[in-house]
Amino acid sequence: MSIKYFIPILIATTNIFANDEILITRQAESYFEAGEYERAIELFEKLQKENLESWQEERLLYNIGTSYLKLGEFEKAMKSYDAIEQSSEKPHLLSRPLRTNQAVALYRQAMQLLKSPSPKPEEKEKAVFLLKDCLKMIKKAEEAECRFDMWLGSKNCESATDLFKLKSLAQSYLKTILKKNPNADSLEKTIKNIKFIPSKTEKLTSPKEILEAAIEYQSQALALQRIKHELAKEDEELNEKLLFSQTQAQQLASQFFKAIIVQENKDYPSNCQCEPWDQVIPLFEKGEESAKKAGALIKAKHHMNKVMKNQERSLKFWKEALAKLKPPEKSTPPPQPKQEEVKPLNEILKQLQQMDQDDRRPKPSSTTPKSGLRPW
Repeated sequence: MSIKYFIPILIATTNIFANDEILITRQAESYFEAGEYERAIELFEKLQKENLESWQEERLLYNIGTSYLKLGEFEKAMKSYDAIEQSSEKPHLLSRPLRTNQAVALYRQAMQLLKSPSPKPEEKEKAVFLLKDCLKMIKKAEEAECRFDMWLGSKNCESATDLFKLKSLAQSYLKTILKKNPNADSLEKTIKNIKFIPSKTEKLTSPKEILEAAIEYQSQALALQRIKHELAKEDEELNEKLLFSQTQAQQLASQFFKAIIVQENKDYPSNCQCEPWDQVIPLFEKGEESAKKAGALIKAKHHMNKVMKNQERSLKFWKEALAKLKPPEKSTPPPQPKQEEVKPLNEILKQLQQMDQDDRRPKPSSTTPKSGLRPW
């Protein structure tokens, strides 16, 4: 279901630049209004190269994010929005529209995951996470609007219609998903009850086993990172398990290439095979790169959204690589048409002789003359 009542609004930037940049700004805003969002993004990004104040940069980032939101590229929109540093104390002019747009992007990401007739369990779990994050953003938007209204002198704070409708939609979908799939809520799994995988890196030898174990550890690290994000507080036990799971995934990944060489030398001592490694290795390397980035961000206690995006990206590539490693399913051959029984040659010859003899015998007259008539 689309949010027809909400239209992402561009923040006017014409009056914040010097005369040299005003023309570019007007062109960018005109492109946005005409629905040519790619061209608008190009010009906004061109303006970013100028020597800008922080508040000017914030408005450009907001407009770039809003253009991506209109294009339906929600992750790129969130990346631009996340780059805007917000203060919770001052009545920032961007706070309300920014938080609202972030909520819309999260909601639409969740709807994308749920639009298929039968979403996968991990897709449902991520949709639940996104809807919960959406509700958090709506709350922040309401708080920002209230701060701004009070700064203007208002004594009462009321939620705007667009925020109320968006909140109702998100709550409704969240309730429906959890009613049908109670296990989709990662927060329901407490830190102590979540499946904790013991170290088993030394027992694995084949590339397939190593990759499967790396995926298992990376999946657990992602689940723990989501719990940490939802709890929004530091927990020593949670942090230890998160770092352990992420480190194990990376350590397993470091053994993958050695396992390939060992297996190839064993199976094909004279000549290594190209397939399936020509497809598996590029996918594996992309996943390993994202896993390393996630591990570095966890240690640096960096932005949690960036950690989760890299964990998700790592899982995506590793699962694709694993699918290439598995042998193709054996297809059942189509049923062959039943062939007629072929008779022996001597039987066929006998039948032909019999038919020839039958043809040589004189045939009886088909009519009998009537009494008293001459046959001629």
